[in-house]
Amino acid sequence: MKKIVVFLFMVFICRIPYAQTEIITFESNTPNLYIDSVTGVWQIGTPSKTIFNSAHSLPFALITDTLNPYGNNLDDAAYFTIIPGSAMMGGFILSFKYKIDTYLNDDYGVLEVFDEDVMQWTDIHYQSSLSGMPSGYHFQFTLTHDNNNIFYHPNGNMVFSGTNNAWQNYSAIICPILLLPPLEDGDARGGTQWHFRFRFVSDVYNTNKEGWMIDDISFQSYSLCPSSINENSLENLISVYPNPSTGIFTIQIEDVQSIKNNIQCKVFDISGKELINTPIQSRGAEVNLSHLQNGVYFLQIETLLGLTNKKIILAK
Repeated sequence: MKKIVVFLFMVFICRIPYAQTEIITFESNTPNLYIDSVTGVWQIGTPSKTIFNSAHSLPFALITDTLNPYGNNLDDAAYFTIIPGSAMMGGFILSFKYKIDTYLNDDYGVLEVFDEDVMQWTDIHYQSSLSGMPSGYHFQFTLTHDNNNIFYHPNGNMVFSGTNNAWQNYSAIICPILLLPPLEDGDARGGTQWHFRFRFVSDVYNTNKEGWMIDDISFQSYSLCPSSINENSLENLISVYPNPSTGIFTIQIEDVQSIKNNIQCKVFDISGKELINTPIQSRGAEVNLSHLQNGVYFLQIETLLGLTNKKIILAK
């Protein structure tokens, strides 16, 4: 398994006491996380294909046709809604299980969110802050996947494409820098509604592939994301210099003991490939990237209290 971290204007770290958990297993909806509709090739039912032969939570899954390969010229979507509840003042984690079987690059799935300011759907990974989400939301994504089944497409979207035979995990940790907006008028269930969709696209060719299958969509809210950056935040305890560097980056940790000593350093390239995974045992630990090509890399520091990410530039 490969773990990639894709972050867009990562602002701070979320510590996670959960206040609310909702899961769609497709046997039933929940009050605050539910499927609105499915269109075109999308179905909810019992998978009966070669790779897509069973749901993750039996018996039903969300799938691009339970029996047949997907067709050509598709642009179909399955829509779902999250209502976090008026008590949620922190952030949330959106996660799901999936399998994918498509012609690599040409046919793909996209996770999109509805941007109410511009009244259109957009890839959830595309922008650093989506105006249609509650004001001030920034995104930190920790994605677990097999090989290259999720990646940035030439069209700018992060897509799910290719083939795997095993269930994969997706998780998006979303943290606010401001409090949630007021409740929507007329929303009897309370809480701001966020609208998402799984969109599946295919080109002009039939491929006899099975498509995209999704199960166990989970929404977990938590209350302890700080509402602003403060001097004690994990982000401010850790610095990396020089940046840019010709090869040696020093990781300066202001107070190792305060973040529990158990610290792990990882380095990823821009495709999300993990290049380095090593423990940190001192305040001035060094990471040597001199063997790598010039370019942008992402350094992740993981502690028992959370993780933080730094963009670093190698310029030899």
